[in-house]
Amino acid sequence: MIKTTQLINMELKRGRTENIERYLSIFDEAKHNSYISHGEVICGRATHDLKWAKDIMTQMKKEFVDYFKNADKYIVFEIYCEDELVGFAIIELYRATRVAVLADIMIKRNYQGGGIGTEAIHKIEGCLKSENIDMILLESGINNKNVHAYFEKNGYAEISVVYSKIIT
Repeated sequence: MIKTTQLINMELKRGRTENIERYLSIFDEAKHNSYISHGEVICGRATHDLKWAKDIMTQMKKEFVDYFKNADKYIVFEIYCEDELVGFAIIELYRATRVAVLADIMIKRNYQGGGIGTEAIHKIEGCLKSENIDMILLESGINNKNVHAYFEKNGYAEISVVYSKIIT
């Protein structure tokens, strides 16, 4: 894990289609079941019992291709530390209401906890402000407590709760 108390050499760049395999590698390495929320279930990334779908990597590849095809609706950001791609973020834009959804942010595990994600979030917020976006929404799996604390520390507040029931 990278820990630092000094300035972080983190850079944010717009994503490129030629890096999709690299994003998939980061996703595969960083994903865990506590990350799963209702959004993953709705789109088929996860099963009703909150486990990753068997074809998750195939599905993620298709989603990345779609993000780049719909660049007016999505922004893919690459997160670099010391010139190494260590993460990505996917933003979904709702320009009419001036809202963005942070659909995903993934950082390689050995880079988590050192401030890179926080710096990336601040830079993403700045980019979105320049795009005339006033609000960012996100969702997180109920058991992802460390991530909840991270977002709250960065000024995000809980605004809703989602319930589910498996009908048998």
